[in-house]
Amino acid sequence: MLRQQAFVTSVNLVRAAGASVLLLFNGSDWDTRSIFREGPHGQQRWTRRPARHQATVEEAWTATEYDPRTRDWYRKATTRPTPFWSPLAYRFMTTGDYGLTYTIPVRKENVFLGVVSVDVKTEEFTTAAWRIHPTPGSRVMVLDAQGGALTLPRTPEYQTAKHRAGAYLRKIDRDFLPELLPLLNSAPPSAVPGYFSASRLFAWQGLEWKLTALIPEE
Repeated sequence: MLRQQAFVTSVNLVRAAGASVLLLFNGSDWDTRSIFREGPHGQQRWTRRPARHQATVEEAWTATEYDPRTRDWYRKATTRPTPFWSPLAYRFMTTGDYGLTYTIPVRKENVFLGVVSVDVKTEEFTTAAWRIHPTPGSRVMVLDAQGGALTLPRTPEYQTAKHRAGAYLRKIDRDFLPELLPLLNSAPPSAVPGYFSASRLFAWQGLEWKLTALIPEE
């Protein structure tokens, strides 16, 4: 199922007792990290899948101090009855990428058993936004609740992943996409010269974001 989609970049299954399994997309297939704990001590092992149809490599068990139960998304899940998004994008500990986490608390007969969490990188949001441009000159932006960029416009300066990586979560200002300032800083939104413009707020399961679209008039 994971191989048939291109949006989710990792899935973490964490039991309340401490064991966990992480499925992490490596660009061509899915690696697996298993963690077992006995008290404060943990052991982890990576199973690497370099590419489809290539031999799987199982690394040796090694000591680890990492415990996913210390992460903010896990701690919040212990007290919440329903799934939720991380309210803001952040840098993932495992990969260093920016993204959002969707967390699903798992309970049976009101007993907390653990968590299933799903990570989606901001890079995947940008890829999806680029697919829906109504015209070549359009700009589609998604901002988080604090105005940080979850997606980037399809312009020459953001054509490579390296350049996009340094711009995620930046706030719109005079040095970063200044043409969007009239649309974002007024209520109701002001017109942006030379564009048809629209901006709308969305909220779903703890995630708040603003979709902004600019379509050239010519």
